[in-house]
Amino acid sequence: MRILQDLNYKLYENKVELNSLHKTIEYIKDKVAEYFSKAYNYSKNELKKYLSRIPIYVARLPYILTDKFIGKVLGAYDLAKKEIKIDSSTLYNLPIFVKTLAEEYVHALQHYIGKLKPKDPREYITNYLKDENEKEAKEVANKVLK
Repeated sequence: MRILQDLNYKLYENKVELNSLHKTIEYIKDKVAEYFSKAYNYSKNELKKYLSRIPIYVARLPYILTDKFIGKVLGAYDLAKKEIKIDSSTLYNLPIFVKTLAEEYVHALQHYIGKLKPKDPREYITNYLKDENEKEAKEVANKVLK
């Protein structure tokens, strides 16, 4: 595993270079922090600093198959470890990468302000599309993508 010191990101796959995405990542942080500063009355700089401490891991993430939901996991925010995992496939499609990372940054800030709480994984998957935190993450990500 190689660590890119300047971005403070950790990679599972050495072939992936996030250096080329540095400006994009900073843009995503800025837009997500801007939304949260307005919506929840927090300092934008405080929120950006928090997001800068969140490591991003690039890996092959699983598919989820249930009786109600089938899908590829493109990103995940780990509440316990305070880290983001992004599926390596997103690096080949910039709009998908932007949207996925924005959604995970939203979850990180939801956790930071106390809005996102641990849930049973089965309950989470079953109610994924109805979950208010997921709706907010998708809404903000769509704004970042525009």
